[in-house]
Amino acid sequence: MPEQKTKGLLAIALWMAFVFIFAYSWVPGGLDFDSLNYAVAAKEIVRTNRWLAFFDPVYEGPFYYHFPLCIWVTAIFFKWLGVSSFTAKLFSMITAVSAAATIFFFGKLLKNVWVGFFAVISFLITNHIIRLSQECRMDLPVTFFITLALFFFILAQRRNRLYYLLFGLSTCLAIFAKDIFGVFPLAIVFLYLVITLQFKKLIHPLFILGVLLAVLPVIGWIRLERLLYNQTIFYGWWNWNFLHLLKAKTFITVKYYY
Repeated sequence: MPEQKTKGLLAIALWMAFVFIFAYSWVPGGLDFDSLNYAVAAKEIVRTNRWLAFFDPVYEGPFYYHFPLCIWVTAIFFKWLGVSSFTAKLFSMITAVSAAATIFFFGKLLKNVWVGFFAVISFLITNHIIRLSQECRMDLPVTFFITLALFFFILAQRRNRLYYLLFGLSTCLAIFAKDIFGVFPLAIVFLYLVITLQFKKLIHPLFILGVLLAVLPVIGWIRLERLLYNQTIFYGWWNWNFLHLLKAKTFITVKYYY
């Protein structure tokens, strides 16, 4: 009976996610400026078949101001399914539904299936989730990978320490999805272990290996970018994706409840 309840609530939750997220997704257009920029960069990859050091036609220069995961996946969808506004949104929509599924099992792991079910509803009615899932943006992919990373971390605590490796891999994908925001799992886990005085877990070999899985590919990509462009562009990336966010008036003046 508990298994039937889990399957039933999961089916309802995923059905709601599909309806909310994929509603009107087939309607042409609807992409905002950032979405168009990323879609054009992905289309340029398909046109030139240049997957490294690819060109951004909008800014007429190298696409370096974000890590490339979302652009790569969008380019793959363009290559397989054709270029359209639907395929431009597809990665965001798929990761939004995947995030809903992860949240369901996360809630079930922490408490019970009802917590997972209502957590999915809370996620779906949160401001911006549905709108951003129907754009060619990086917000839902990074949300999914952050949630997945934290889910794997809890699994490592409760079931098997090998989940630390999947925690690190998911964190790496979160960083490659949307830059500095993908570091949140590392920060959250570090604070959690410190506040709960679980210092020994910080030096557990599998945890350290998971952290290395999270950061070494990022360092490798930054090094590769230096070789591809024959110059270091790390400062430009760091300034564009982190420092300017701290200084931007739109972020400084935002209301506390937002």
